[in-house]
Amino acid sequence: MSKIYNSSKLLLYLWSVLLLSLLTLSSIFYRTILLMDGSEFAYIHRNSFVFIGLLILAVIIFFILLWFIIRLPSKVIFLLGTIFYLVLGIYLIMHQNDILRHDALEVYKSAKNLNQFNYSSLKQLVGYLYKYPHQIGLVSLERLLLILLGSENVKGLFIINLILSICDNFLLYRITDLVFKNSQVSKLSMVMAFLFLPHIFFILFVYGINYGLFLILLSLFFLIKFINDKKWVNFAGTLIPLILAVVIRSNYIIMAITIFIILILDFLRTKSWKNILLSILPFIIVSLLNGILVNSYEQASKVKQIDGEPKIAWIAMGLDDNPTYNRLPGWYDAYVENVYTKYNGNEDGITNDSKKLIAKRLETFSKNPRYTFNFFKKKYISTWTDSLFQSIWSGPNSSMPVEGQSVNGKLMSSIYHGGIAYKVLYYYASVILIIIYGGAMVSMLISIRNVKASNLFILVFTIYLTGGVLFHLIWETKSQYVYPYVYLLLPLTAYGLHSIYNVLPNKISKYLKKSSAV
Repeated sequence: MSKIYNSSKLLLYLWSVLLLSLLTLSSIFYRTILLMDGSEFAYIHRNSFVFIGLLILAVIIFFILLWFIIRLPSKVIFLLGTIFYLVLGIYLIMHQNDILRHDALEVYKSAKNLNQFNYSSLKQLVGYLYKYPHQIGLVSLERLLLILLGSENVKGLFIINLILSICDNFLLYRITDLVFKNSQVSKLSMVMAFLFLPHIFFILFVYGINYGLFLILLSLFFLIKFINDKKWVNFAGTLIPLILAVVIRSNYIIMAITIFIILILDFLRTKSWKNILLSILPFIIVSLLNGILVNSYEQASKVKQIDGEPKIAWIAMGLDDNPTYNRLPGWYDAYVENVYTKYNGNEDGITNDSKKLIAKRLETFSKNPRYTFNFFKKKYISTWTDSLFQSIWSGPNSSMPVEGQSVNGKLMSSIYHGGIAYKVLYYYASVILIIIYGGAMVSMLISIRNVKASNLFILVFTIYLTGGVLFHLIWETKSQYVYPYVYLLLPLTAYGLHSIYNVLPNKISKYLKKSSAV
């Protein structure tokens, strides 16, 4: 058992180094930007050597500034970071007109209508929740929030997101502290969390990502403790938030799979039956809860059966190269809506059409290796090198007048109309992204030197990242969906930065001593 455990751990470390190296190089040589024109067309730019040089200079300057910041006490850093988030967050919330768009708007309208016993969102074939029943968990949560806040209180939803973003940063700090047991590393994690600006700009995107991320962090906090002591309280603390996160946002099933892998690896070491129980219960309970929720909505709306769009349609769209809306390969191209309309919601018809499209695409891939490489290269780079991860694009965008979103104020207009402020934020975020990927890569390189003694838990971050990369290579992709994977790399980044701060000066000092001796 111990040999299997150590071998598996080593392979995962090696893979983590490879993946993080690829992400680091990608962020150095490429950058992706989405213009604020509402098109969701991702532009991939190959960085020039001048641009790379300036980025490296900016990274060095950032390192120097960071060195001074982390000399402050943890409480002071958290207080300053919280004030920064509150000021920026309140500014963002007060300078837009409280109108959501696209799926976030549909979720909000569904929750609002259901609270008024209006079941139009569950109407057969045309209702939003009838087509997309995976949103029922999120709608159920928003129903509760709207009861507490008021049905028209969109600002209240933004404020909840703002509070959760600050709580996230604190939880990430506590997780880092439990994993690495080093105050400097913990402080670096906190600083990087507050400086990772997509996290604050996403407060205006009410689509469940923030709710789920908070619950995932809470689950991971208790998971660390459970791995160490196997107490039932930490068992429950891991289980309950994880289940809620997956019910609210089904994409977090990747974290449930990640935790499953970690618990099985830990079982090889400890042989605790509680690991097996905790690893399988989330999947069973989530399945039961989703079934109960769907059934309750069927009963309330008197709809016989809510089938929804077959999941295979998203895979077909994710492998497609349809230039609809001028978007890049694998991005949203309306296939899921078109095929649903074409077959009038018939599950068998949609499934067969999707299978045919997938078979056709796989044949194209097999016959054209160069095209296949470029297809997945574009999809991968456009997903993981957008330094803002659509966080601003997902907010109020007046280029989409159909929903009537608008902003006011010079700074707000400059940010959300693609002005100077937007460009400054974009290039700043590019520097941060390189540091995140590079720091995480360094942490894994250092840890791999002593795999047996290293903390098993740090693999949570890279296994979860691996799941995200693989999932979005096959599924429909958007850079906004992958920001939680990058945010959860920050503890590794902090450890990598701390290692650079401590190891690099010593190496330089030794080199200078040898040079002077010669």
